[in-house]
Amino acid sequence: LGKNYPARVNNLLVTKKLLALNKKHNIAGGNPDSGSEHSVKLSGKKYPARV
Repeated sequence: LGKNYPARVNNLLVTKKLLALNKKHNIAGGNPDSGSEHSVKLSGKKYPARV
């Protein structure tokens, strides 16, 4: 990501990327440990890892 972005925007983009990867990973069923009870905390709200 470019250095021109403020830190908050960078963090948001990174978090979105990680969430997308996490979602892909769970749909693919790669890791049996990553079930629906695992969630990512994002801006004070809980988002389920599996959708």
